[in-house]
Amino acid sequence: MNFKEIITNKRRQTSKVPISRNLTEELASDHSRIIYSPSFRRLSKKAQVFSLESNAAVRTRITHSLEVSDVGRLIAYAVAKELLEKKEISEELQLPIIYAVENACLVHDIGNPPFGHFGEMAIQRWFTDNWKSCYKKAGNVKVINKRIKELIKDFLHFDGNPQGLRILLRLKRDRDEFSYNLTYTTILSFIKYVRSPLEKKDNELKKKAGYFESERKIIEDIKGELGISKDARYPLAYIMEAADDIAYCISDIEDGIEKKVIKETEFFEELNSEWQKECKSGTKTNFPFSFPPKTDYGEDGFFAFKISYTQKAVQSATNYFVNRIDKLLAGKDGSLFPQGCEELKAFDCLKKVARKKLFRSPEAENAELAGLQIVMGLLEKFKPLLDCTLEQFNKLIAGRDNPKIVAGQNLDVEWRLFNRLPKKYVLAYEDQLREFSEQDFPEWYFRAHLIVDYISGMTDVFALEQYQLLSGIKIVQER
Repeated sequence: MNFKEIITNKRRQTSKVPISRNLTEELASDHSRIIYSPSFRRLSKKAQVFSLESNAAVRTRITHSLEVSDVGRLIAYAVAKELLEKKEISEELQLPIIYAVENACLVHDIGNPPFGHFGEMAIQRWFTDNWKSCYKKAGNVKVINKRIKELIKDFLHFDGNPQGLRILLRLKRDRDEFSYNLTYTTILSFIKYVRSPLEKKDNELKKKAGYFESERKIIEDIKGELGISKDARYPLAYIMEAADDIAYCISDIEDGIEKKVIKETEFFEELNSEWQKECKSGTKTNFPFSFPPKTDYGEDGFFAFKISYTQKAVQSATNYFVNRIDKLLAGKDGSLFPQGCEELKAFDCLKKVARKKLFRSPEAENAELAGLQIVMGLLEKFKPLLDCTLEQFNKLIAGRDNPKIVAGQNLDVEWRLFNRLPKKYVLAYEDQLREFSEQDFPEWYFRAHLIVDYISGMTDVFALEQYQLLSGIKIVQER
């Protein structure tokens, strides 16, 4: 397998506009589709670490994504340049490789729910506690069939990565059912993990779900068309993952310094301490990527460290990709960086400092705990829609065009809750009912996705406002 075989301008839906574009222009079109989309803009109101933050200098998901795309572009540029010099690729693939990585980096967090990992946890916990009673009530059944027990794992193991793929493949429903209709190259560069929640975690590439069961066939068909094993990661996804690791390891710390949660000198001391613990030989060695952390750098100490760290991390990532090109093309390795290498140990040290000094701070924990209750509370408020029978739910849908259908049906609360769901999500729900058979995919499964699509797409602020409104705490003027 080589890059020429797997970098393509193919899309799920052929463009209806008769424009002749080359491979580079098609990947550039993907970039435009992403940055002009509402889901991407909403990342500006989703937290990276500190939720509901008023300090504009502290990162949101959108600023983090832009930084990841910058690091990804630097790595991809260096990789493409070296591969071109070694005649591993032709010149016509140089820019498409760069664009594909940049695109994947821009959307790598697009599926994150409000309040990040605590939003994910809230969805997991709520469905663990409630799905059986909802399903039984909606279907008027006492025994739950095997198939829904399998499919419910989408929610019991909910994650922002597969939710992001739903956004890219289904939920931008302003034109048709193909959503962004990105090239296969951008889509596969986005997918970090290579299984659905129904499949086993038997290696590093399967430690989490990369797509829900509802999108599994689409991804397997795309891979099959390009001759890629369904268990293999697309090679450019390794660069996206590395760019994310490089960017967030240092940016989270910088945000903590900006908020005065941690001092620069304290950061260097903690990093030094963690790195010496990591050095198993007993010999004290310098932290990789940068000069030895000290406590006397003055005001520019962290800035100098960040620049040196980023430059050297990018170079290391480039070297590993180029030198291990055959393995990465096969898509079976767990990471761009080899297991046990110095770089992975360095990332782990930075993450340990962040966990100890930032994630345990009241500034982070208070918002996370509140976010957990907000997202679980929103699911509880929308529970009546999951309790509806299929007949009742169909009346709610039909009532959008003819409200008389709902009148006198004792669905007053359900009707008002249903009217809060954006039309695009309802259309995506209806698309999936047409796409899949009821026998293999019960309607209630797609209804659950519909509710989660709406809530997980909310920004932190909007989720808080909707929770206050539906709890009767505060009447929010709709925007």
